[in-house]
Amino acid sequence: MKILRVYITLLIVSFGPQSLVQAQKLNPKTAEWFENQGNESFGKEDLTEAYNFYLSAFKIFDTENNQEGKIRMLNYLSWLDYESKDILSMAYNAKQADSLAQVHLPELHGERLFALNQLNAYYYAIGLYQESINVLHETINKRKRGKGDHQNIAASYLNIGNNYRNIGDLVSAEEFLLKAKTYTDSLPDDLDLAFDINQAMAIIFQDKNDLDTSLEYLELNEPIFSKLTEIKQWRHNFYLAENALSRKDLSLATRPINNLKKEKKLIPYYKIRLLENEARIYELKGDYKSGQDLLVRADSLASIAKKRNTLYHRIPRNIDLARLSVLNRDTIGSINFLLKTLEETGFDTFSNNNRLEELPYKSKNLLLLDELGKNYNLLYKSTNSIKDLRKSLDYFISCCELVYQMRREMSNAESKNILATKSHTIFESAVLTSFELYSRTGQKEILKEVWSIMENNKAQLLLENLFENQAQGIGAVPKTLIEKMNELTLQISYLRNQKEEGNTIDNDVLGELIFEKNELILDLEKNYPRYHKLKYQDQINSLEKIQSQLRNNNLVLEYFWGLDSLYAIGIKKSSVDFLNLGPVSELSKEVDMLVNELKSPQLDRPLEAYYAFSEMANSFYQKLISPFSLDAQITGVTIIPDGPLNRLPFEVLIKEKIEKPGYRLSDQQYLFEDFVITYQYSMGFDQFISKLPPIEFENDLVGFAPVFEGEKFYKTRSCEDEELSPLKCNIEEVESISKPEGSQSFIGNDASVERFLEIAPTSKIIHLATHACVDEENSNNSRIFFQGSHFSHIDLQVQKIPTELIVLSACNTGRGKYIEGEGAMSLARDFLQAGAKSTVMSMWAVDDCATSDIVQSFYKHLRKGQGINEALQLAKVQYLNSADKTKLHPYYWAALVGFGETNQVLFEKNYRIYLLGLFPILLFIFFILKKSKA
Repeated sequence: MKILRVYITLLIVSFGPQSLVQAQKLNPKTAEWFENQGNESFGKEDLTEAYNFYLSAFKIFDTENNQEGKIRMLNYLSWLDYESKDILSMAYNAKQADSLAQVHLPELHGERLFALNQLNAYYYAIGLYQESINVLHETINKRKRGKGDHQNIAASYLNIGNNYRNIGDLVSAEEFLLKAKTYTDSLPDDLDLAFDINQAMAIIFQDKNDLDTSLEYLELNEPIFSKLTEIKQWRHNFYLAENALSRKDLSLATRPINNLKKEKKLIPYYKIRLLENEARIYELKGDYKSGQDLLVRADSLASIAKKRNTLYHRIPRNIDLARLSVLNRDTIGSINFLLKTLEETGFDTFSNNNRLEELPYKSKNLLLLDELGKNYNLLYKSTNSIKDLRKSLDYFISCCELVYQMRREMSNAESKNILATKSHTIFESAVLTSFELYSRTGQKEILKEVWSIMENNKAQLLLENLFENQAQGIGAVPKTLIEKMNELTLQISYLRNQKEEGNTIDNDVLGELIFEKNELILDLEKNYPRYHKLKYQDQINSLEKIQSQLRNNNLVLEYFWGLDSLYAIGIKKSSVDFLNLGPVSELSKEVDMLVNELKSPQLDRPLEAYYAFSEMANSFYQKLISPFSLDAQITGVTIIPDGPLNRLPFEVLIKEKIEKPGYRLSDQQYLFEDFVITYQYSMGFDQFISKLPPIEFENDLVGFAPVFEGEKFYKTRSCEDEELSPLKCNIEEVESISKPEGSQSFIGNDASVERFLEIAPTSKIIHLATHACVDEENSNNSRIFFQGSHFSHIDLQVQKIPTELIVLSACNTGRGKYIEGEGAMSLARDFLQAGAKSTVMSMWAVDDCATSDIVQSFYKHLRKGQGINEALQLAKVQYLNSADKTKLHPYYWAALVGFGETNQVLFEKNYRIYLLGLFPILLFIFFILKKSKA
């Protein structure tokens, strides 16, 4: 760890105050004499001699039964083990010191705290970052109960940040580093800590590919450069060089590299690192052979010096060697470098006994497995061997599974989204390779694998939140703890949003809240085993299971939008199709054109001018739907979109192209007229909601219609500082659908947030006819309005609304910031996460009155016992058959789409009708049976 040298120096000063003159007065055979000799050797950086002296002191302390002395020597020894990278010895010494300290020393004793730090260093060294974080949390708690040692507390927060960064949770890493900085502000003379924090922040932004911000943090160390130790000056130059090399800016990298080459005292660790950087320079120059030679020298020096030669360092170095070998046209050599490194991790892709959760350095091993997949793919292109292609796919599948494990170790949603974005190319490689292998072999097993890959890349965050909610409810977790979790979630989300909006926040407060929430999560998982089991249950159902539950008349189309191509898998009960639907280079622009025509049409044009729309809608049908076999028995299509397709309502696709002469908008045959269209985030989500137990509701339907008369709402980026205009038809809409028995309407002042919170959890159907605004840059700002107030994305995170159906009859409720693999972070999604089984949402700013007509018709069909999406289909058909010809454009009717459960939503009145209808049948059966007995 970067800061541990500070700890050891402090302890030497504290526990070895005697000068050499004083030491010489001691009996040379005493433990104190050996300890002081060790301190002197450590000061000279003769670590081997220091180790021997400390070991001798330990043996004497042991014979004297001096437990404090033994613990102190074990702490010194474990630190020296860390420096020499002798991890096995470190594990023994650190664990023994911690065990003895717990028995023999007071809780706040310096040596007991230092033993905890060494245990943390051991976990960090072997890549068990969450265990390291847990130990650091314990250390911080103890120090805060003691004298409040700001230096060591800041160092612990710094190390927590470094741990989170290695997990891949960059958001939490940044937050804990900022918290460390609040402590260093009270230590203006501690330049070392300030330097380490700035450097750690620079690394985080380098990981985020924000090289400018990374450089800004590095430049914060420039004013104190001359006051730093030689080693820190070296490190500063290395990070400056590596930032420049990441930019591929050789001129900018030259100065710090030359400064390092002039250093006469450069120790082996940094000589190795210099060779690695020089190799990157040769690579950028195109001299791959020289670059490879330098990396081989670096690897050899690392093995001899035992510096920078841990697996943590060898993985990226060997990946670089492999990449240069490929550039030198030696793919076999490249694969051998990587396989040798993989063997050291203990992971075997072809074994059934792998435990990915135990794999150290997951983020680095992800790069290693990805590189192996790419290399075997390259080898396949030259050998045309199915065996090489199969190996390539196996490594890519392992990557996908490892991403899944990495997500589980992250507590922050934004960091999970960052990982999803960064790993999207890995999933694409897996899908592409699957398609190639399936095309070559036709093996049905590959279809199962590609299905798992696609599902693993869809709506994982949504499913995690749903499983978490379920675990809280079923896992016998006390209500007080759930309320505490919700309170912390809201506070953290609010502060994070304030920071994202550019406002100043108290980082110390934010860090404390995250700290408290993480501790609560760990306690819940430890003390409530059922909660832990439910929270981490498998999210992906097998292809066979999905097929077994499909009806004969249903087709599932799941899309995967890659950087180069669009893939799709079509699932029917008896067959599966896996297709490459072609390049996406132009398709994305075409989606934009069609969506823009739908949401912002020029309605003053003559109807014949909509011919261009018809052309596009038919073109998309040919590309997205017709490649799959839609036989006569198929009546329902479930769409799982991806990428830009999330913005496209498939209902508007036109099956048959109409020639331009005599063209009329009313002659179009839309996809939804022949098929009931259902949308899902994933089939995993579909399976989750289908298994939810039935709930007894107090209310059939509740409708809310706020009145907007000159109210102003505060400015956000998407809701401008303007009055929300009065809605013409929302009151009529809610009153109409609420007339039947068992329904209630809340109009004007009654349509408040408070009333909603009171009645929503006990209502089967919730209808909101109101305004909404969406921020597609920061979803936290998206909100849906009630009378005089609103619900935001943040508010909805902690709500529990287990309704059967929520209809969001407002603008843009299906839109939001797009996250790779997750889809749009929309208000509709928020309500699904809160527990709704199904939602009807809008894809653009809808026409108030046209929407009202469709909604009223929708409820009539729903009350007759139609399924949710079938009722929506019939309502749209009815609209097209009765609307004025000037309002036939899909802008008026296509915005409303349904996500989630598709079953009937039975009203109380329905049950009575069914019972009344059943009575004469039962009576008839009774008489028949009676007659037969006679």
